[in-house]
Amino acid sequence: MVSFSAPRHILHFILSPPKEGAFEPWSVQSGNPCNSGKCSLLPNASQNGHFLEYQNWLTATYIFLKSIDTEHDKEVDTYRRGLTTQVLEELDRLESLKEWEWERQATAISFPVRKYLHQSLKHWLARMLCREDIEEWLQRRRWNDGSVRVPMRDIFDGIALQSLLGPEAGTAFLDAPPHELRLIFSLSADGFNPYQMKEAKHTVTSTAIYMICLNLPEHLRYLPENLYLVGVVP
Repeated sequence: MVSFSAPRHILHFILSPPKEGAFEPWSVQSGNPCNSGKCSLLPNASQNGHFLEYQNWLTATYIFLKSIDTEHDKEVDTYRRGLTTQVLEELDRLESLKEWEWERQATAISFPVRKYLHQSLKHWLARMLCREDIEEWLQRRRWNDGSVRVPMRDIFDGIALQSLLGPEAGTAFLDAPPHELRLIFSLSADGFNPYQMKEAKHTVTSTAIYMICLNLPEHLRYLPENLYLVGVVP
């Protein structure tokens, strides 16, 4: 699914945010037309074009998915429900962006130019588990009965993870039941110049936040396709 980031230009509302008070979100499930209500955007303003076009497309997709008859096909119904959930989450995210802009215009308090957005861990993990052989690697048992392996060749051989407690009292996190998949991630953040300028006195920096799934073997865990990009701080 495509995505829409924070708008580069100020969104233009039909009503004035400083005069109208609190933001009132619109929901496709309310049955009201797209871009309706107190906090609707000016439809003819060029700055609103991309936002409204994407919102209209998501709304039409939602209506189409709801119209599909999947009563006699459970597999198709499962996919339809999953896509419907993603569309609703994206529409809610658009309303959050619009609310942020409404509040920015309604108050004298300065706001950052861009709002930090992150990639959903649930969606990223679902895509990774769909890849061939990945789930088999992740399901490999890492529990050493709580003991340290010498010589240590991996982070799972140390006492830190072997002694990590799980959700059940008195049990280790790695000592998981056969039907559970328990993953451990490490966190990494690094800044970079998005303009690739190396000259001195250029201080523009963006920061990428990554998580690495340590359950993967070393020859797989640091491959770009296996790194979870949490988000980028503008």
